[in-house]
Amino acid sequence: GLTYYDFKRNSLSKWFDTILFGVVGLVGLLLLLLWIATDHKAAANNFNLLWAFPAHAVVLFWFWKSNKPQWFVTYFKVTSLVLFALLTFWALLPQDLNVFLIPLVILLLIRSWIINRLCKLI
Repeated sequence: GLTYYDFKRNSLSKWFDTILFGVVGLVGLLLLLLWIATDHKAAANNFNLLWAFPAHAVVLFWFWKSNKPQWFVTYFKVTSLVLFALLTFWALLPQDLNVFLIPLVILLLIRSWIINRLCKLI
C-alpha cells in the first residue's frame, strides 16, 4: 500500500526505505561476517546474501540526500534485477532458502524498482 501511495505521488517514503534496507543490510553484514571471519561451516557459501546485500547498510546514507548520484539509481536497478533472478531461480539454488523469505524478497524487489523509477524522475 505504501509503495502504491509513493508511486502515485512521485515521492519516496525515506523512513520506510531506511528501516527496510537498513535491517536487511545489517543482516547481510552479519552473514558476511559469519562467512568470512569465522569458521562456521553452516554459514559458508550462504546464498542468503543474494537478498541480504551488505551494501544496503552503506547506501542508506544517500537516501536522505536531495541530489542522488547516478550510481544510486544504477545500484537499485541492479538490485531489482538480482532479486528478480533470485525469485525466478529460487527452486534451482544449491542451498534451500526458507520459503517464508519470499514475501520479504518481493517487498525488496518492489521497493528497489520504485526507488529506481522515482529517482530517475526526481
